[in-house]
Amino acid sequence: MGTNTASPGRIALGLTALTAQRVIRHPGRATRAVLGSALVAESGADARAFVREGLDRILGWASRLAAPRIIDEMLPHLEKRVVPELVDAAMPLVRARVIPAIIEDLIDSPLVQTLLLEQSRSVVSHAADQLRDATEKADGRVEDMVHNLVHRGRGR
Repeated sequence: MGTNTASPGRIALGLTALTAQRVIRHPGRATRAVLGSALVAESGADARAFVREGLDRILGWASRLAAPRIIDEMLPHLEKRVVPELVDAAMPLVRARVIPAIIEDLIDSPLVQTLLLEQSRSVVSHAADQLRDATEKADGRVEDMVHNLVHRGRGR
């Protein structure tokens, strides 16, 4: 028994020669094989186009009809369960990061500082007006008391 010492290159050349001999002996088969290969390639392209069109139709239907119905049916579940869980999960982060950042922005805001200054001036001005009114009333009462005391003392 001998060992096969044929190299891959020799095997390929042998197969090519064998294929060429078959084409020469059976030209009709070769033509059908070539046409069959072209038909398979064309059919593959047609199949891909068919599948792509079918998917486009299905996705169009799903986005027009199915998705809105699914979302409408999911909303109560989302509102009752999912959203509260998300809010509960997010609140520690909001308290730790968001609220301090907002407060810092408000403290540093020139607009807020101006509003606080104007409000403080208004409060002080209002308090001064009330003190002035109270002082005027007290002064009037003291004057009345002194006047009454002086006139009583003369009347005796």
